[in-house]
Amino acid sequence: MKIKSIITLISCCMLITFKSYSQDVIATAGCTFQTSQGSLSWTIGESITETFTKTNSILTQGFHQSNLTITAIHENDISDINIKVYPNPATDFVNIKVNGFDEMSYQVFDINGSLIENKEIIDLKTTISFENLSSATYIVRILKRETEITTYKIIKK
Repeated sequence: MKIKSIITLISCCMLITFKSYSQDVIATAGCTFQTSQGSLSWTIGESITETFTKTNSILTQGFHQSNLTITAIHENDISDINIKVYPNPATDFVNIKVNGFDEMSYQVFDINGSLIENKEIIDLKTTISFENLSSATYIVRILKRETEITTYKIIKK
């Protein structure tokens, strides 16, 4: 009788354990389809993820987040400076348009952190040549008096 009770207890514990992880996603493939009526995203083989919902906010952890695009990585609150970096993705060049360019400079880094270019911004519109760079992701850092104002991730096609 003791053995039957132990087996029942172990079975219940295993059932509870499997039940508590039934909402996890394990994915190796996936896709996203989008139309004017809505979108559908699915995954197969993804590592375990969890979603938290509060009021109108949703936080999803994991790799399958199909609608995220990060271009500005770091921004300081300097209201008197308006900076635009475009186009992104880029092919041959990237423009930096700055309204207050006094004592400003830019730096271009590859994804490994190696400095490629470091120059002063001397006009309202500065063009950075990407012609001789290979297709990859680059980081453009904008500085004022050697202090970082903002950083952009630029994708070179």
